[in-house]
Amino acid sequence: MIYRYRMTTSIYRRPLRHFCLLLVGISQALVPAIVSTTGRHRPLIKSSLLRMNQDDHYEKPFYSSSLSSSPNNNQQYNRRKQLQWIVNGLQKTRADDTMLLDALGSLTSARNSQQVSRAGRQLETWWLKYSNITDICTLERAACAAAMTGLSKLALSMVSNANATVSYQTQDAICGSLRRAGKIQLLQDTVLDFGSKAIAHRLSMSVVSFNILLAALCETASDVSPDRRKTMTVRATSRAALLHDASQWLLQRNETLSKLGLEPNVVSFATVLQAAASVGNVSLADSLWGEMQLQKLPPNIFAYNARLRLLAKKGKTADKEMLDLWKEIEEDSSVTPDRYSVDWIIVPLARTGQNDKMEAILDSFVSSNSNNIASDAFAAYLLRLTRAGELTAARRLFDVYMLPTLQSVVRGTSGEALRMVKPSSRHFNVLLDGYKQMIEIEIARDATSSSPLSERWRREAWELYSIMLNFPGLNQESYTYTIMMGLCSTASQLTRLLKQVEIRGHSWTDCSSSYFRAALTNFGRLGDASSACFLFARFAAGSGDLRIWKVFLGAIASSARVDAGTVVNIRCASISTASVANANTDVTPAAVAGANTDVTPAAAREFTRLVDGFTCSELTMNILECITSARTLKHVSVPQFDAQFYCLMASALQHGGCGSTAAIRLYRTAAVNKIPADGRFVNAMLRCFGANIKDALAAWKNEIRKDCLEYERRPRSSPPSIQRSKGKNLVAAYHGLLYVAGRAGRPDIGLRLVYAMQKEKLAPDETALNCFLSGKRVRVRETMKKSPAARLASQFTQLLGTYESLLYVECVKYDQNDKRRVGEKRVRIILE
Repeated sequence: MIYRYRMTTSIYRRPLRHFCLLLVGISQALVPAIVSTTGRHRPLIKSSLLRMNQDDHYEKPFYSSSLSSSPNNNQQYNRRKQLQWIVNGLQKTRADDTMLLDALGSLTSARNSQQVSRAGRQLETWWLKYSNITDICTLERAACAAAMTGLSKLALSMVSNANATVSYQTQDAICGSLRRAGKIQLLQDTVLDFGSKAIAHRLSMSVVSFNILLAALCETASDVSPDRRKTMTVRATSRAALLHDASQWLLQRNETLSKLGLEPNVVSFATVLQAAASVGNVSLADSLWGEMQLQKLPPNIFAYNARLRLLAKKGKTADKEMLDLWKEIEEDSSVTPDRYSVDWIIVPLARTGQNDKMEAILDSFVSSNSNNIASDAFAAYLLRLTRAGELTAARRLFDVYMLPTLQSVVRGTSGEALRMVKPSSRHFNVLLDGYKQMIEIEIARDATSSSPLSERWRREAWELYSIMLNFPGLNQESYTYTIMMGLCSTASQLTRLLKQVEIRGHSWTDCSSSYFRAALTNFGRLGDASSACFLFARFAAGSGDLRIWKVFLGAIASSARVDAGTVVNIRCASISTASVANANTDVTPAAVAGANTDVTPAAAREFTRLVDGFTCSELTMNILECITSARTLKHVSVPQFDAQFYCLMASALQHGGCGSTAAIRLYRTAAVNKIPADGRFVNAMLRCFGANIKDALAAWKNEIRKDCLEYERRPRSSPPSIQRSKGKNLVAAYHGLLYVAGRAGRPDIGLRLVYAMQKEKLAPDETALNCFLSGKRVRVRETMKKSPAARLASQFTQLLGTYESLLYVECVKYDQNDKRRVGEKRVRIILE
């Protein structure tokens, strides 16, 4: 089915209107107004644009993470232009005031903060000299110019002593300046001051300034714009308290009216609703929605979007509510769904199988927007669907709206040319990455890489990649190739892909490139440690780059996880026998060394002797010997390893059956090299004990626990955050011990470990239970590889399930809202 794309001038009307309204907002924020003797505001500049309703240019909520988080590219130009307008106006009314005109001229021409500060001092000198000025027009113009350039305190001092109420435009300029500077407390005090003066003159303050205050509180309280939130000078209050303060202005209507002389509008509610949705505060969002309906304020599309966003966080359980709300949006003639509305509703439609309705919504969106807007939106839609696991719906959307554009001519039944959404590399990458993630989830679920569903997805992904290659207008990025490396199912397929990368002019042999790191990682994922060692010996042995060493050791750990008994044979590596990057079929150490000028022959030979003929765990121990100086490397550059590198070494050792001796040696070597007893490293190291729970407990009691406690009590430059788990390093260590208990088939010891955690005031949870079960699954797989007699003997020697049931009860807390426990037949006795 092919849908028409109506390309008319109407698609530009709404974006152009928004742009004009934005200019109007800037104009009104910069051009002050005269307060007449009756207290009514009269614009200085008579313009048809300025006759518009003041609220029109603030149709959007001031705070929105999904609407317009990026600044306007023309903001600086418009600000300088408006400053020039202010100067031109003052030249007509105060031509003799050269001090003021010179200061404002310096502000207009300022290009950096130093020049702004210098001009600000000139303006402050004028203000101190003429502080008793009665010309409110001149005063407001000067205050607006100061606020525009970030001199908010100077602007406040200019208007603070004014007896009359300053104009809306001046209020907006000052409040906007304070918001940009992150001065939340001063902004609140300023809004209250403006409100009290307005009430004294039987007026109301600017609702735009009020909304600026709400936006400042919300963006500080929410999880959006973290870089800007760090610059906020907020009192010792939590972000939740700031959001609560913003909501109280809306929920306590009478108090807002008494303090500010105004009533919140729909933009006010939409602003706080967006913040409540971003932090997932359901109760607050429901209260705001109910209050808005109580005040009979019709929601705008941004309020609807906030509501949809909040419901989307509930997952599948809220699909019906979202569809009902969408029906309400369609029936509301005063709002028009935008790209973000479609983004939130597309997943519930896909889940419920309403493909026809989804296509009708997308038809309307595509026909009313330009191709650039539609292309950006469809990238977000594809990403939303793939992250929700609706891969089939995402591929259908691509096939219906994008795939036909790759044909030379696309025509409808009436013979007219059709316009659809032209895909870019980004759309292909989103879909390919979605296939990769779904395959990984399926493999983790079935513990096999050859399930029918994963094979079907892998086949569809490679078909999509073939389409991308055959279309000349699409460029394959490094991200595309790294995704496809993750979709390779065999080492030979990965080798062919690398050859394709080379043919297309990409240098993947540079050890600092993402191609090289992805190749190392995926050879390890596929269990081909020989190819990973070949690549490292040939292109990276002399680099001394810690990052490359970590990638290599991670590949070795992944290969050991696939098959710990595989012996590295560089001569038989799949990558060495292929014609990749002018590879030589002679793969002797000398040939490997001489194949690349970046790696000296001596370094390649030395590294080859270090890894060739060893298993993954054995070559890891060889690298450990190089660290302990038991083996000297003269030509291979070995960097100073950190804690993460030791974690990777432990991961490689735990799958090779290295035993307790190697585990203790690894831990002591790390201690000598001043690697702290971090929970992640201790967890990985304890897993190296395998099923030897006795030695693991002995090492824990004698030296490891003491080091963990010292690291946990170390002096800190700043106090730990409230989000940090209490004793998280000790908890991670206990999780490693529980894994070893599971490998040993000792639930009784696992139960004792849980009791020990409780004694140390550590709360065991489901993660602790899952660690034990993970070790148990490894034990079961190892047992199944043995003879039937060994499996039968293992069944008889296993302890009764009583200990494991008690371990379950201690770790899994009762939660009546946890639907995973529905139908559970265990009896719990809860003591209050």
